Amino acid sequence: MSAGAGWKTPRVLISNHVLAGANLGLRASSVTGAFAAGLASHVAMDVTPHYLLRRERMASIAVVDGLSGLSIVGAVLAAAPRATRLRVLAGVAGACVLDLDKPGRMLAGRSPFPAVVDRLHGRIQTELPQLVGVEVGAAALLTGLLGRSLSSAATGRGSGRRSPS
Repeated sequence: MSAGAGWKTPRVLISNHVLAGANLGLRASSVTGAFAAGLASHVAMDVTPHYLLRRERMASIAVVDGLSGLSIVGAVLAAAPRATRLRVLAGVAGACVLDLDKPGRMLAGRSPFPAVVDRLHGRIQTELPQLVGVEVGAAALLTGLLGRSLSSAATGRGSGRRSPS
């Protein structure tokens, strides 16, 4: 298969997966828990009906979305308390890992996952072109939650750590 052949359009915008994973990482009590929660959020978001990105707009939107996602990771890590940063990264990694099939196909001509994982990931998608508002609404909600999570983590509340009894 040539690079890019068979590459389907991106699903939920990756920046929304990043926002969800960062939120979950800030609230997780362990790195493993953050990764697992991020992975579960990816599946939950993909199952939710969302925007179908039209092929003719795919490249330009995917690049902007990917760069936005990276910017979000950098901003969250800069704002997050040092003790939460590894959990934040684990949450983001879990929330984004399943979408490595897209750049894998585009850049290397194949997904890094077994075919069964790619088939399952593709089957859970519910996409419609008129649902761009779902992506925008999710981004707004997740950004608001992230601000609250960062504020709570900075004050020691809600960061996944148990308070002394």
